[in-house]
This record gives sequence, structure tokens and C-alpha cells, in this order.
Amino acid sequence: MGHFAPASLAQRSPRQRTWRGSFLPDDAELHYHRLAAQVARSLPGDDPRLRELPSDYTEGYPLDAESKPSGVTGSTGYPTRLFKAVSLRDGVARAVRRVDGVRLPLDVLRAVLSRWGSPAHGVASHPSIIALRECPSPSPGDRATFFAHDLVPGARSLADIFFSERPGEAPQLGEELVWRVAADALLGIRAAHAAGLSLHGITLERLLLAPDGRCLIAGAGVLEALDHESDRPLPALQENDVSNLGAALLQLAVRDTAAAQPGSLQASLRALSAKATPQLTRLVGALMARPPPSAAAAVDELLAPRLPALYEGILRRCEALDSLVAAEAGSGRMLRLLVKLLHVLDRPEADVDPAWGSGGDKLVLAAMRDAIFHQTDESGRPRMDPSHVMECLQRLDMGDPQRVLLPARDGQTLLMADWATLRASVHDSFGALAKAADGPVPPIYGGLRPGTQAAMGRRLGVAGALPVEALAPAGFHQAGAGQDPAGSAAAAALRPPLLLLLRPLLLAATICKCTRACTAACRALRWAWAGTRQGSAAGTAE
Repeated sequence: MGHFAPASLAQRSPRQRTWRGSFLPDDAELHYHRLAAQVARSLPGDDPRLRELPSDYTEGYPLDAESKPSGVTGSTGYPTRLFKAVSLRDGVARAVRRVDGVRLPLDVLRAVLSRWGSPAHGVASHPSIIALRECPSPSPGDRATFFAHDLVPGARSLADIFFSERPGEAPQLGEELVWRVAADALLGIRAAHAAGLSLHGITLERLLLAPDGRCLIAGAGVLEALDHESDRPLPALQENDVSNLGAALLQLAVRDTAAAQPGSLQASLRALSAKATPQLTRLVGALMARPPPSAAAAVDELLAPRLPALYEGILRRCEALDSLVAAEAGSGRMLRLLVKLLHVLDRPEADVDPAWGSGGDKLVLAAMRDAIFHQTDESGRPRMDPSHVMECLQRLDMGDPQRVLLPARDGQTLLMADWATLRASVHDSFGALAKAADGPVPPIYGGLRPGTQAAMGRRLGVAGALPVEALAPAGFHQAGAGQDPAGSAAAAALRPPLLLLLRPLLLAATICKCTRACTAACRALRWAWAGTRQGSAAGTAE
């Protein structure tokens, strides 16, 4: 995943750059959309494979390659299957591994989970180790053991990427990637060893390459649980982790799965020295020595010369991600404002007081909505100016003291208010609606806030804008029995399906019918009115 910087950004006009800079670049948006689609995949409800999941997981989808037979894990060779599944307890999607033919005692699973899932050890939060979260209970009569790890969407094993059945389709493999795998894996092994644990062998199948380029160690705690009766001492297991990583790096560097076998080891090392730098050859040779160095020594002595270059790459990626977060942070605040507005304005409940939409905060908010989204030109044609929309929403979010003129829909009123007063009106109206959601009958939400009347202007003969009655009533204007606004503000208003409206919401609001009144409002928004209302935004909490 790159820096997501569009090459043509500098060629756009300043207003276009403002608009484009408010959202993720197209390639980044597509990237995250694909990851979200992978998490959302699930098998049909009648698929028999769903019965292989534990009883407290649902929405399963196989993560193993369809052409690949059931894998083998542990020294005794149990068949396994890997699923993406969603926990019914917390709604989190995880990677659930099913191990057939064995049902481990609960005390063994609890002990493994306490070692690998405890925050006290630091292994559960290490960026190079996919954390073990729980060991779900199998269904009655199901002879299987389950391990639920964090799900990393889009991650694939190095064996699957570079050693597939179609070698011609495998991507190019450079030395930089080998160093990155070595660094990430060694740091994870060092953390596990420092906590008194062993990863019980490292193979290319257990080394996953995430979409962001990180190498992750999968299957933490699985082999330890399956081999719980083994009497091998911990130092020998930890030495085996280091030597197995060296073998995996050798296989990866020379692109040969048999490179680490005793009969071909020396030839593989010569081939590595012929194509790789002396530093990488020294690293692989040292990791495969007998006895191998400790993971801490390997990091301090063998990996240290390469760490500055790796650290520079991390810093560059952090800068790119910081720019993406800044753009999405603004988008999230805009979404909150729009959700509150759409919940408050034009509600269709019959039991609400008739003055709901014709006076008080709702009057000025409706006029503000028309001025922001329903612009027209001198000929009365809709005017599409998304940069103007973003500028107004940003001023509203900040509570800017600048004053604006807002023509009302009655065609007779021109309101004057500052953005701080408008911001307070949005939050107060939404708060009143949230309180009404807890009662059987909605109260009268209208009525001016103290000071709002003083912030409004004089009546002028200006043609009003037409209302937008059916923008999204089903999503935002729900009511249950007795016309109670549906649910609480936190639970019903901001449910996940509304996130699907994030991108088309601004565009949908601009295609509604408009009149010339919006032209006057558009001009009025650019007037610089002197002075601010004392304390208009003081004490306003979102």
C-alpha cells in the first residue's frame, strides 16, 4: 500500500484541491473498501460449512484457499480449517481456526489463553504477532478445538504469495522484502521469548504479509496447546524458533521450499551469497547456525545495521497515514453534523406540534440547510459547488463568529445568524429529539433558544426555497408505536447502515428543487459582517 498521493493533485484548481483534500484519495478509498468487503463476506445460510463454526460465532467465510486441502497443524497432524467469523458476544470479526479430531481440556486452553492473550505479557499487543483472543467452546457433540485470533483483512501467507502452484503469477521478490520479513519476525520472536514463551516453529505458512507491508506471525498458542504434553525444554523450543526463521528466510530469498533441507543447504547458501548482499547472507547463516543466537542478540547484532532504513520507511508511511487520518477526521465531523440535521429537519410524525418546522431553531436550521445545499444561479438552475458546501460545514462545525444571511422558506423572511449560534441550534435540537426518544409522546421541540431571536434579522421580500420532503425519511425520521422517535440518539440515530450514506449524502442533497432565493443566500454567505454575539457558543457541548 503506497502513500495514496494522486499525481494530478497539483494540477487541480485551489477549490478542487480543497474538495479533493477533504476525502481519501481514490486509490486509498478503493483499498479500504476492498478490505471492508473481505470482512463483510459470509457464506449462505444453508451452507453446511457453517455448522463447523462454534455455536457463539456466525457469518463464517473460509479463509483457506479453495484448491488447498485441509491443512495440518501440530506434531500429531490434526486437520484444520480457518474461517472468518463474527462473535455473537461482541460483534467483532475474528479468524477462527478449527482443529478436528481433538478436544483439549479446558484447563489447557485457559492456560494457553492466559499466556498469549494476557495484556501483562505484552505479546497480545505486539505489532508482529496476531493476538489470540479466545478459545470458543465447540457445539455439543463436536469433537474439535477452536482458536480465535485477530482478523487481518487481506493478509496472505508468504507460502501462498510466492510459492503458489502457478509460479509465473507470483510477484517479484526483492531483498528489501526479505529484510522486512526478518525484522518484523525477529522482533515478534524476541517479544515472545522475553515473556517466557515459544512460537513452536516458524514456517512460511505462518508468516503473513499484510496489505500495509508488515509481516505477521500467525497461529500464536495453537501448537503450544496441541503439544501441551511435550516435555521439550523451553530453551530448545526458543532456539528452534530462531533456526526455523532462518530456514524460512533462506527459502524466501532463493525462492525454493527445499532450500533448507540438509542435502541442499550448502548449495542454497552459496546461491544466496551470489545474489544477495553480504549482510543478508550473514544474517541467514547466523540464524541457521547450531546453536543459533538468541532472538535478542540477532536483533542487536545482525539486524541493527538495517534498522535505520526500515525506520525511515516506517516514518514515511506514518506521514502518509497521518494525512489520511486528518482528511477522514474532518469527514467524520461533517457526517455527525449531517446526521443531526437530517434527524431534526422535516420530521413527518403526526403527533409533533405543527410549529415544529415553522419556527424556533428548526426555522433557522432549515434556512441554513437551503443556503448550504440548495444553491441556484441567476437563471434558477441548480448550482453544484461542493467546495462551498465543505466550507460552510467546516464553519458550522467550528462555530465561526462570522454572520450570514439565510432566506427562509416562507419567502418573506431573511434571517441573520452567526455560525456559532447555528452550531448551538443543531446540537440543542438534536438533544431535544434524543430526550423525546425516551418518552412515549414527543414533546414540542420548538421554541427559540435564549438569544437566538436577537441573532436573527429583519423581514425582506425574498422568494423562498422549496422544501425537500423525501431526502431520507426512512433512514433518519423513524418512529415507533405512538410516534415515538425511534430509539435513543446513540443507538438508533447512528447505526452502521447510515455510514453508507457518507459519500453520496452531500451529492444527494444538492439535486433537490431550488429557487432564486438560494442565490441571495449564496451571496450573503460571503458577506463579512462585523461583530459577534456575546457568548453565542459558550458552554455549547456536542
